[in-house]
Order: sequence, then structure tokens, then C-alpha cells
Amino acid sequence: MNNIYILCICIVVPQIMMLKILDKKARTIVFFEIVGILVCLLAANINGFFQVASSYNQTRLTITVTPVVEEVLKAIPLMIFIFAFSDDVVKATEVGMAIGTGFAILENTYILLSASSADYLWALGRGFGSGLMHSLATAIIGIGVCIMKRNKGLIVAGTFSMLTLAAIFHGTYNVLVQSKLRYIGFVLPLVVYIPFIIFNVRAVRKKKREQAAAAAAKAGGVTAAVDEITVGTVTAADNAAAEIGSAAADDTTVAIETTAAEDVSGVIESVAADEAAAEIAADAIDAAPENTAGESSTGESLNDTAENASVDEKAAVEGGEDAEN
Repeated sequence: MNNIYILCICIVVPQIMMLKILDKKARTIVFFEIVGILVCLLAANINGFFQVASSYNQTRLTITVTPVVEEVLKAIPLMIFIFAFSDDVVKATEVGMAIGTGFAILENTYILLSASSADYLWALGRGFGSGLMHSLATAIIGIGVCIMKRNKGLIVAGTFSMLTLAAIFHGTYNVLVQSKLRYIGFVLPLVVYIPFIIFNVRAVRKKKREQAAAAAAKAGGVTAAVDEITVGTVTAADNAAAEIGSAAADDTTVAIETTAAEDVSGVIESVAADEAAAEIAADAIDAAPENTAGESSTGESLNDTAENASVDEKAAVEGGEDAEN
């Protein structure tokens, strides 16, 4: 029994060391493969306990107890992934296959070390038979649980049905490979594998179409947003141009009105000045004769005064001469 722990360490440790350098998807697959190996280690201990407790022989144990124990244990991490991380059918199928493959790696290696004789035919039977059976049984549980999860009323009954189907598939394989029909048992997983691959390919194509449609819708939304922004920008520019044009027109109108008013005021003032000048000129013309007559009388007065002064001066002279005489 200790050999299985040694095998587990030798297989698991290198894969754990490899996880750090893998991308997200590859890391997920390898991680759940490691989980499948650890589940196989746990199942080996539980099966050994039931074998001791029930006194079943190896054949009866592998037909009745082993299928139920192993499929339930493999389903636990798978359902944790589905309910906690993703219920996508494609992802659940990949995780289920990874868990089943990890389980089969440790189981086949341990049986190889325990077998008294093994050849290439035995290896092909274990690889295409037992290994593929474990992977398909767990993947079937994942597909069924994902479908049932979308209908809340069927989740409990659907999960139980998928576990039962996987256990029956597992038990049927164990019955056939331990009977005279062992070659049918080895072929059984391959027969199930064909429709499984067809279903998985269609699921992958459907998922890609949905992703492409979602990407196209997202791109269309971005284009519509850009168009809306462009239209809004153009509209804002048009409105700004209209406002600027309106303001310019208003300024031009005010300038024209101001210029016209100033011109009219200048004309009015010029006309008024001309009229005032004409009136002053007319008044001056009317007053000219009167000034001429005044000047004539003034001149005559001055002449008379001058003559009187001359007479007086002459009389004074004559008076002076008389006095001398």
C-alpha cells in the first residue's frame, strides 16, 4: 500500500512545480489532473476499508462498491468548480476529463506495479479502456450537472441521476472486463467517446459563435457611441457657429445703425448750421443801410465840429493880434 503514496509523490510534485509557468487554461487543466490523482489516493484507502469491513472479494467489490465510491469522490471537486466558478458546459467537460485522467494515471500505474505480468495488449486495454472510462464518467457528470443547474427544480434530482449514470457506466465496464466479454468492455469507452466528442465539438462551436456575436454586439455598441459622440460634436460646433454668426450679425447691425445715426446727425447739424449762417447773413444784409446812414450823419457832425474849431481858432488869433496892437 505504501507504493501508491510513493507513486503519488513522484507524479504530483513535478506537475505542481510546472503550474507556475503555465497559462490560465493549461494551469486549470493540470491542477484538476493533480486533484484527480489525489482523489484516486483517497479512493484507494476507502475501497480498502470497505473490502476489509464487508469481506467482499475483489471482483464483487469492483462491481458494487468501487464504482459508487470513485464516481462520488471524482464528482465532488467537479461540482465545486461548477457551482463556485463556472457552469459553462465546455469548461465543465474539460475539468471533468482532467479529474478522470489524473485518477486513471495513478490507478493504472499502481495496478501495473501490482500485476504479475503485463504486456502491450494489457497497456492498450488499460489506456483506451479504464483510462478513457474514468475520464468520460466524470465528464458526463459535469455536462449533466451544468444542464440541470439552469433549471433550479431539477438540480438535486439531476445531480443524483448523473452520479447514478456514471456509476452504472463504471460498473458495467468493470463487469465486462472481468468476464469473457472483456474485449467488449475495452471497446465500450471508445463507443461512448464518439458521441461525446461530437457533442463537445458542437458545444465548442456554439460557444465560439456566441462569443463572436457578443464581440460584434460590443463593437457595434462602441461604434454607435462613437457616432453619437461625433454627431454631438458636430451639432455643438454648428450651434457654436450659429451663435458666433448671430453675434457677429448683431454687432454688424449695431455698427451700421450707429454709423447711420451719426451720419444723419451730421447731416442735420450741417443743415442747421447752414440755415443759421443763412439767417445771420440775411440779418447782416438787412442791417447794412442803417449803418451807412449813421456813418453819413456822423461824418457831417464831425465836419461841422471841425469847421467850428477852425472858426474859433481864427477868432482867437485875430483877438491876439488886436491885443498886441
